[in-house]
Amino acid sequence: MTRYRRQFVLVLVATGAALLLAYFLTHPEIARDPVVPKDLNALAKWVNTHPADVIAASALSDAALDSNLP
Repeated sequence: MTRYRRQFVLVLVATGAALLLAYFLTHPEIARDPVVPKDLNALAKWVNTHPADVIAASALSDAALDSNLP
């Protein structure tokens, strides 16, 4: 690989990293975790839309055992 090609690849990687950093700095919400609701009905809706959330599903099953909702 020639010197010109190495410099081109490094500039390309640096540009990509700079673009990713700029996107991250302009959209900081992508780094925040969503807030899981505490209400039983809202938690059931949350688990319905996020079925892989094991922590919320566990909280839902614990709360459902103690509630008197049908």
